Amino acid sequence: MIKNRNIAKNAGIDPAKIAGGVGFHDIRETRYVCPSSSGVYQFLRNSVDNSMLYTSLLAANTASSAFDRIIIYPGDYDEGAVIPITVEGLQIIGPGNMNQHQAMVYSSTASHHLITVNAHHVLIDGVGFTQTKDTYSGIMSSTTASYHKLTIRNCRFDGYGAGEYAIHTGTTYDTPDIVIEDNRFHSWQTSAIYDNATRSVVRRNLIHTVAAKNGIEHVPTGGNRPGSFIVDNDILGVNSTDVGIAVGAVNAGCVHIARNYVSGAATTISQFANGQYSGSMNYAADGSGGALIDIDS
Repeated sequence: MIKNRNIAKNAGIDPAKIAGGVGFHDIRETRYVCPSSSGVYQFLRNSVDNSMLYTSLLAANTASSAFDRIIIYPGDYDEGAVIPITVEGLQIIGPGNMNQHQAMVYSSTASHHLITVNAHHVLIDGVGFTQTKDTYSGIMSSTTASYHKLTIRNCRFDGYGAGEYAIHTGTTYDTPDIVIEDNRFHSWQTSAIYDNATRSVVRRNLIHTVAAKNGIEHVPTGGNRPGSFIVDNDILGVNSTDVGIAVGAVNAGCVHIARNYVSGAATTISQFANGQYSGSMNYAADGSGGALIDIDS
């Protein structure tokens, strides 16, 4: 464990993130992903079991078993195929979205989602994603069945006006108890977050929209998917047709929307289907005077 903590610290990764399973489960194996051109790569070759060292996230994921951890180091990772997470409790941990040296996952040629998640108790923490392919997402969850307790935090998502959704929780199947927190989103073609999950928590995210698009879509289309929270998010629009938070029909229970700040968008919270939501202390910036307006009053 001491060796793992020192290796993480040398790459700018918070050692606390790799201690004790991050609240999920005891870690089975730790795998390392680093560009071979990086100066850290040689250090890792001399410090860890080389059978646990990879130059692509796809290869590390393919080799992983349930409750493994993957530490991904700063660099650009051009993955030529979707990365399918199918083992329970997998953790992927990078340097974070505020680190000037980020781990960026992208695909320069193939058109596909960058990651699909079809497993329980998965953690993705501190990784960057760039998606430039129309109709595809950064992370797509629950494509084959319903899987619960996915956590995505401290990540950066760049869509460049082309990637459809940064995070999509699925439509046919559910992703109960998903947590999306402390991420940064920039310029996604449709929405930064498509939330169609039961008991989802979307909090403390920074979202920059594309013209005429949404920051967050909460669209529980799969029947009884109540009990979600959208709180403490900051959303920046760019023109008169943006929507900060778009809310669809809520078939049972409600979604609670509170303490969100929206500026630069034409519509702050839009309910574009029959349904219900509760809201409190959501604010929009007044473009003329800079004052904050309580959306819910």
